Amino acid sequence: MTQTHRFWLLIADASSAKIFGGRGPNGTLEPLQEFANPQGRAPERDLVTDRPGRNSDPATAHLSAHETNPKDKIIEGFVREIAAFIDTAHTRQEFEHLSIVAGPSVLGILRDKFSDPVRKSVLEEVVKDLSGKDVSEIQSHLTQLHPR
Repeated sequence: MTQTHRFWLLIADASSAKIFGGRGPNGTLEPLQEFANPQGRAPERDLVTDRPGRNSDPATAHLSAHETNPKDKIIEGFVREIAAFIDTAHTRQEFEHLSIVAGPSVLGILRDKFSDPVRKSVLEEVVKDLSGKDVSEIQSHLTQLHPR
C-alpha cells in the first residue's frame, strides 16, 4: 500500500476481512486489503480427522480446561494475521484512526492482539456482521452511525 488514508475501516468475521480507507467514516471508502479464511466457516468435524477414541477410564475421560477446539485455533490465527497487518500499517503511519465492525468473538481476539498504539487509534467498535456487504451497503451503515 502506497497511499496513506487518515481513516481505516475493518470489517471482519471468522472467515473474511476487508479493510477500507478514506478521509473519515462519512467519506468515500476505498477497498485496500482483503483477507480470506475459508476454514473459518467449516464445521469443526471437517477440521478434525484423527480424533482419539473414547476412553473407558472415567478418571481420565475428562477434557482439560486448557484445550481449545481446532476451529477456535484457526480463527485466532486468522485474526492474529489481521491484527499484525494493521499493527504494521499503523507503525508505518498508513492511517491515524480505525473503526472496527465485527462479531463479538472476532472483536475480542482483535482487542487482545492489537498493540497499544493501535488500540488508542480505534474510534469505535461495532458488533455487527457486515462482511458479506458491498462498499455502498457498508457506507450506508456508517452514515447511519455517523450522521453528517
